[in-house]
Amino acid sequence: MKKDVLTIQPKTKKQPKKKKAQPKAKKVEKKTTEPEALPIENYTKKTWFEFRESGLLLFVNMFLHIFGWSICVVMDAADQVIAVYPARTRYRGFSAESTSNAYVKLSEFMHKNHKKLLDEARD
Repeated sequence: MKKDVLTIQPKTKKQPKKKKAQPKAKKVEKKTTEPEALPIENYTKKTWFEFRESGLLLFVNMFLHIFGWSICVVMDAADQVIAVYPARTRYRGFSAESTSNAYVKLSEFMHKNHKKLLDEARD
């Protein structure tokens, strides 16, 4: 019968593990954020100036202020819109004068467009 023999091997330095090559990142095409084409007959493009002058900007911002947000419209000296962007704000609400002016503008807009608005709502 053979006896089990225990052999001791000398310690060897561990070889560092080879790093696996990282696959190269694939180029990702940027997708536009534009929506798919919508039926053009359902939309009429308006300017930020028109939106502001109708009084709607203030009312939209009154709602957004609840959440600390605002739509900012930057105008030049000639009342031309040069930038529009969303922003965080610490303000809540508007002055009584600004709000009154917006109510007048919005009322004038509705008075001028009431038939068209009613027809669109019915369609």
